[in-house]
Amino acid sequence: MGPIEQEVRERCTQVLKRVEQHLRDFPVGGTYLGKVAASNPYALRSLREGRILSPETLDKLLAYVEAREERLTKAASEAAE
Repeated sequence: MGPIEQEVRERCTQVLKRVEQHLRDFPVGGTYLGKVAASNPYALRSLREGRILSPETLDKLLAYVEAREERLTKAASEAAE
C-alpha cells in the first residue's frame, strides 16, 4: 500500500469514526444519513465495509454531521430554557 492510499484509508476511517459517534449521540438511520448528506444511501455501509469513498462524499458526510449536531444541540438548549 502506497502512502497516498494509506492516507485516503486513514481519512475514511476518521470520517467513519466521526459519523458513528454522531449516530450514537444523535440517532438516525445510516441509509437516511447517507442519502440526505451525500445523495448516496449506501455511503455509510460502504465505509463500514472498508471501501474508499471520494473526498467529496467524505466532505459531504462530515458537513452534514456537523450541521446536524449544531442544529440539534441548539434546539435542545433552547428547549431547556
